[in-house]
Amino acid sequence: MPATTTPRTGRPELTYRASGNNQPAPLSTLRGIGLIFRRELLSRLLSKAFLASMAVLAALSFFSPYLFGSEGQQQDPAAASQPVSYLMLALAVGLSIVLIIMLWGATLATGVVDEKASRVVEILLACIRPWQLLIGKVLAVSLLGLTQIAALAAAALAGLAASGNPIPMPDLTNPVIPAALISLVSGVVLFSILMAALAARVARQEDLSSVLQPAYLLSLGPFAAAVILAFNSPSSPWLDVASIAPFFNVFAMPVRMAIETVPLWQQGLALLVCLATIAASSALSGRIYGNAILRSGGKVALRDSLAAS
Repeated sequence: MPATTTPRTGRPELTYRASGNNQPAPLSTLRGIGLIFRRELLSRLLSKAFLASMAVLAALSFFSPYLFGSEGQQQDPAAASQPVSYLMLALAVGLSIVLIIMLWGATLATGVVDEKASRVVEILLACIRPWQLLIGKVLAVSLLGLTQIAALAAAALAGLAASGNPIPMPDLTNPVIPAALISLVSGVVLFSILMAALAARVARQEDLSSVLQPAYLLSLGPFAAAVILAFNSPSSPWLDVASIAPFFNVFAMPVRMAIETVPLWQQGLALLVCLATIAASSALSGRIYGNAILRSGGKVALRDSLAAS
């Protein structure tokens, strides 16, 4: 009797449809992205290191009011200025984007390099197109990063309430709230795509930090500019320009909306510019990723990774 193997359950398996010449046929767009999305998501959710780190960070967030000695120092909710609260919220969203990129973006880039060095990516690309692999990875890691930030924020708010120092909840109908959420999701996806594509240019972890510098600069620079403009030049026209400019708008538009009333057409224009930036970055990153991920040896030059296949 021939030996048979029973596939493990609980994890998505890579499968493909065989064509007439016995060559693997690429999966459809949604199936390919969904397969990689589930693979990346489950591989991290089932990791003991991830669960342990989440538990530790949530505990630290909850007990931070006690650790920093804020117990008993109650704050009158009516004493807090609403514009200041919205400004702090907008800046916190920008900081969250940077933190997610620093932590989860680096994790995403490390995984890309590991798959390239171990040649696992060659197996994946037998039935998945390169851009499907890229998008699936980015969506999974972005979701994990956003979920972690939301969980830590909820734990911190619960800790403040338990310590007798609840912060005033902002008006959920204020347009700053949806603008901040859109900027948070858009910024994380945008910079994660760039980091994954740049990481595909190298096959060693030692070379990773150098190729990721452009992505770090494109996130830290606009965030620093938004902070400086918010506190030093809130009425400057440069804040108006930054709230619409690519890469800057995810940080500056919520800040500007917290300071002043922004015309609706400018909000719509900033959203369109943001979506166009994500689309252009996805196309550019897909080309870089597809041309560089299967090249072995040293670092792939940016010009070569941008060249047509």
